[in-house]
This record gives sequence, structure tokens and C-alpha cells, in this order.
Amino acid sequence: MTAPARVAIAWLEARARCDLPRLGELTADDAVWDSPVDGLLHGRDAVLNEVRRGFSETDAFSTELLSLDVRDSHAIATVRNTGRNGGAVLDSVQQLHLDIAGTSVTGVRIVVDDPDSVERFWAGV
Repeated sequence: MTAPARVAIAWLEARARCDLPRLGELTADDAVWDSPVDGLLHGRDAVLNEVRRGFSETDAFSTELLSLDVRDSHAIATVRNTGRNGGAVLDSVQQLHLDIAGTSVTGVRIVVDDPDSVERFWAGV
């Protein structure tokens, strides 16, 4: 397994467990988070806050890794996110495009299957 693949898997596992200390170790200080819901955010703290919000500011949230494709310093993870937020329900297949440098994720760009339903789900958070 390549070093970028190990970083991507460790980062995705930490995200799935909402293990913020470990996620912080694996996220670059100047990381970029690009989400169709929140737009472009900068810095490790912003990335950690977005992951934390998913778990702590909803009634329920989980993520499942469906597939991972790593090429050089870029990984594409296909995940299924599910959750409940008040009356809203999330069941979304998404791609997380991870940029990796050394032992850190430097960028996360999120592509969702249904932007309108994803945005409605997160509107109350």
C-alpha cells in the first residue's frame, strides 16, 4: 500500500469515528475544505469543525466508505452519509476528493449526488 493510500484510509477512518485528535494529526494546518453546502473554508480548525458539526449538531450521522481510488497524491473516496436532523433525513452518496502531501490531507473537495437534499438536511445545523 502506498503512503498516500495509508494517509487517506487513516483520515477517512478518523472522520468516520469523529476522532478529532487523530483527524487533526492527519490534516495540514493550511488544509482547504470545499463543500457545496458551506463553500470554501481554510485551515485545520475549519476542517475539524465541519466534521464535528456533522456528528454533534444532528440527531444522528454516520458515514460508510464504499470505495477508495488513490493515484499519486490524490484520493477519491466514495462514501454513503446517512443521518437525521429534526424531520430531515440524509441518505447521500458522495465523493470526497482528498489531496495528500506527505502524512497530511491538504484538501478535501466534496461532490454530492443531490445538492438540494443535502443542503436542506444541513440547513438546520
